[in-house]
Amino acid sequence: MCAADAIVTLETLTISYTQAVHQARKAGARVLGIPNNADEEMLVRLTEGLDMDWLTKLCATVANRLNGRRVHLTSSLGTDFYFDLGDYVGGSRTGLVRQPGERDWFPPGSTGCIGVKNSGNGVLVVNGTIGRIPTAPLGEPVRVTVKDGIMVAIEGGREAEELKTYFKQFEGHELFENCMHVSTLGIGTHPTAKLTGRVLEDERISGCVHFCVGKNTLQFDSRGVAGPVEAPSHLDMCILGCTLTIDDELVIDNGRLLDAQRQVA
Repeated sequence: MCAADAIVTLETLTISYTQAVHQARKAGARVLGIPNNADEEMLVRLTEGLDMDWLTKLCATVANRLNGRRVHLTSSLGTDFYFDLGDYVGGSRTGLVRQPGERDWFPPGSTGCIGVKNSGNGVLVVNGTIGRIPTAPLGEPVRVTVKDGIMVAIEGGREAEELKTYFKQFEGHELFENCMHVSTLGIGTHPTAKLTGRVLEDERISGCVHFCVGKNTLQFDSRGVAGPVEAPSHLDMCILGCTLTIDDELVIDNGRLLDAQRQVA
């Protein structure tokens, strides 16, 4: 991989955060990840007629919002969660990999920011998709209680049991607790993304909030600063229809990404 100029990965299991990809990027390779379950309908719907200049500008605006400090997330289903971004800098996922060492994913349309380790506290009611579990999208919400960054309770139906089973495989690992660490925040910006059960699309739904859980040491903010959480696993959880404030400024209102509405206007 280190000898390649450009790499396109069709991913069943995410390899984007592996040392192999990290070393290839250091050698100058551009890397674009595509979910291996992407089909023709998805490819056409998410690209045909898409104004990339508009989307790139929107992503930059939302990423700038993530340069705040204190995140508060609520929803009518019971989400009430606080998360600190500290000095980390927000970034965009536009699907464009033009410079040596750049990495991104298809579909485009996501922003994100690493969080301060052990800063997450409260309840997340996940009602979209959870990566790594069989049922996708979720049929029943999963209620997750977080204390000092760590998921301490998982409640719900079949989907909650599937999530517990996923984590169980890491029991006994010296970094087991970090597998359940809520590590990174993301906000979707794509205007035609919809809930399909494919997490790389679902987390890009405009106004969707997703959290990365587990390893983020191979995630970097816009300055190249890496995340602080080392773990043997990484998954994403998508939450729809929520309200999000950053430093008390309203960013998402009941699932509506306000910057997208302002930019259309």
